[in-house]
Amino acid sequence: QEKALSTDTPSMMKVTSKKAAQKIEKDISEVRKLFVQYDQDQSGTIEFAEFLPLLSKLMRQPISVLDSSEVARKWDEIDADGSGSITWDEFSTWYCETFGVEQISDFSTFFTDDLISENDKLVRDVARFLGVDNVMMEKIFNEFNKLDDDGSGSLEFEEFRQLMISSLSPHKDSPQVPKTVLQKFWIDVDADGSGSVNFSEFAAWYLKFFHGDTSPMEQYYSMVGSRRGSCSTDTAG
Repeated sequence: QEKALSTDTPSMMKVTSKKAAQKIEKDISEVRKLFVQYDQDQSGTIEFAEFLPLLSKLMRQPISVLDSSEVARKWDEIDADGSGSITWDEFSTWYCETFGVEQISDFSTFFTDDLISENDKLVRDVARFLGVDNVMMEKIFNEFNKLDDDGSGSLEFEEFRQLMISSLSPHKDSPQVPKTVLQKFWIDVDADGSGSVNFSEFAAWYLKFFHGDTSPMEQYYSMVGSRRGSCSTDTAG
């Protein structure tokens, strides 16, 4: 049975309302899943940098409406020993008391890999391998799934081509992307030449292409330039 919300609850939001309070996640299993998701190094604890986005997700409110100074005060209360991290037990005890959630007393059968789907495991493994946070990797995974039209778990050239066209030639009057340039990008992402790209390969390329030191358009014009140079050489020969 749900308990009444703590009187401290509204202080974490800059503007409060009854509707906002109703949005708060009350299913403890879902709370646990999100805690596991935001535990980026799988240490069993979360740090302050993960605490604010986790609360934002659980309260179903953008970070901008949360009072960061008040959230920091709550963190200090939970992290009473000043270790810089909090365990699931510490977090769940505070969360249930603060938001009026019924706490499950026995979690012995709750801490299993079943909490994390195969896709979540993949996202976390690739994020750890590439050295980025889970939130960023989840966004890339969603993009990958949008492109994977046949749900095969890998991308073929035509599916990859959709992303490149929408990124480099987004409007009807935009210059058409030459097929040879698209093929060069494809060779870049399909490094092993298998003819298909799995999520790990795609994520590594995506980070370099969209979040690297060189912008996508600069990379595109570099490809176009190398193509023209190649054509000139071929003509001269």
